[in-house]
Order: sequence, then C-alpha cells, then structure tokens
Amino acid sequence: MQYKKCPTCGSLNPAENEKCSICGRPLPPNTIYTPAPINAPMPKPAAPVQGQTYNINEFEISPFIYKNKFYYVFLISVIIPIIGLVPYFFGLWYIGILLAIIAAFSGYEAIKYILKKGSLFFNNGMNLMLKGDLRNAIIAFNLSLNYGYNPYASIFNQAICFKNLNNLNGAMERAALLDDLIPNYYMNILLKGMINQETNASTALANYQDSIKANPNNGVAWNNMGVILEKMGRKSEAYACYDKSTKSNPQLKEAWINKAEMAYSLGNKREGDAAYEYSTRL
Repeated sequence: MQYKKCPTCGSLNPAENEKCSICGRPLPPNTIYTPAPINAPMPKPAAPVQGQTYNINEFEISPFIYKNKFYYVFLISVIIPIIGLVPYFFGLWYIGILLAIIAAFSGYEAIKYILKKGSLFFNNGMNLMLKGDLRNAIIAFNLSLNYGYNPYASIFNQAICFKNLNNLNGAMERAALLDDLIPNYYMNILLKGMINQETNASTALANYQDSIKANPNNGVAWNNMGVILEKMGRKSEAYACYDKSTKSNPQLKEAWINKAEMAYSLGNKREGDAAYEYSTRL
C-alpha cells in the first residue's frame, strides 16, 4: 500500500486522498511512500586498516609480489633458513642464525605489506560502492581477495554490487561462495533473501525466516519480511515484523518508518506518531 504524508500534521493517508483525514489540509502529490526493504550494509572488518584511497590503476604493485606473494613468503620464511643450515654444519653457526633472523624479519615485513595492499584495495572498493561505481568496486574487491584480505566481507560486498546491477546470477554465485566460507551463517541466508526479494517473494520470505531462526535479533530480516507480508496484504503480521525489527536493531530508520506507516494503516495513530518521531532522530 502507498501513502501520502501530510506536511501539516505528519499523519499518513491513503495515496488516493486529496485532503488529510486528520487536519483536512490539502495533500501534495509528491509525498507517496512505498515500504522498502533494507539493503543490508556490508559487514565491516573488526579493525579496518586505514589507508589512502587510490584509483585502481594508480596502485604501484610489484609484479613478482602481486603474482607470487605466497611463494615469496614461503621462500624467505622457509627456504632461506634451510639454506642457513649449510654454513651451520661447517661450524659457521652464527651465519646460519643471522640468515634465520633475516628470513623471519623479511617474512613479517612481506605479510605486513600484503595485508596493507589488500586493505587499500578493500577500502577502495568500499568507497567505489558509496559512489555508485559498482563495476569498479567488484574489481577492487577481487584484488582485495587476491591479497587474501577479509575474504568474507569482500565476497559479500561483491554480491551486493551484483544485486544492485541486477546481475542476480552473479550475486547468487557469491552467496554460494560465502556458504563455503561460513556454512549456515545467518548473513548468508539474509543475503539470499535480498537477492530473491524482487523476483521470488515466497522464496525470499523463507530465506528471511531461516535467517531469523539462525539469529532472532536480525533486524534487517525482520523488516524485509514485513515488507513482503505487507505487499501480500497481511498487515497485522507485517506490523509485528516491523515492531520486532525496531526492537532488534533500534538504529534501522527504514524499519521505524515502515512501522509508523503500518500503524497508521491499522488505525493506531499513537503508535504511528511515536515511531515517526523516533525515526526523525536517527
């Protein structure tokens, strides 16, 4: 159902109304609202590495380290200490120890370098997503994955990019990769629901229900399930979902708006006003 919000008293009215049913003032035609699902924010690393943002083609990458980074770490961390055993057997034990120390330090520096590069690509992908450059964001997250940096978040973000580009097959392929990383994780199930939402409401509804079973405090899933139920005309159930969404995650502004409008639709102006008032503070 669509609504018009009265600019005078803030009440919601059916979209076909020309005047507010509460204060009687004319309703502008451009205030129609349609309940919207929440496109879940991508998970962020627990301690994101801060770095300067570059365009992808501005990265200066050593081809040897970029293409053979793990072999490089293996070489300096394992092979060099083994070579250091040779002088050790000839009584030059101090040379062997020196080589082992150099290898350990070099390995540490190489791993730090790889993580730094991976974090730069990841942060660049996040910025590109915010700018709406989704295709280059996918490339940036691929490069982040090549460096082994935060694989779950990189793949999840790619899935969101593919979904927003209407490439649902690509999005679902990324969701399958996430299942390989963390089986039966509630965020994986939530992602599948978001992918299915526009094309298969019944499947999406089942996805959200499964995600909530895995994590009852999944506010995004509660809200999105409410949107589907509202479109099915199951208003009371939709309101209950919006209510649980706001209780699970009070920071979801869209859930508060959906709850307010559904409360108005059910004739509960007091609850609607309270929810709307709360949403304005987010």
